[in-house]
Amino acid sequence: MDHVDCAFVGGTKNITAVLDKLVEKGARSIIVNAVRIETVVRVIEHMKKLGIYDETVHIIASKSEELTGETMFKPENPVYIMCAKRKE
Repeated sequence: MDHVDCAFVGGTKNITAVLDKLVEKGARSIIVNAVRIETVVRVIEHMKKLGIYDETVHIIASKSEELTGETMFKPENPVYIMCAKRKE
């Protein structure tokens, strides 16, 4: 593969090497999902080093569950979405 337009990265093993390769392949947009704050920091710092960091979105969702005949909401783990754009 010579060129990558957009990439969605769901796993974070070797994430800095993955980001380096995507930039090398000319990726216009890169989206990385993570749940661990250490991964979020590592990704943001590396994206900034590469000059591609755009923003991070923190998402929290809850699912309904029955409680004594009524409905409550139980929170799920938060997800962080880091966005990068190639600056031209």
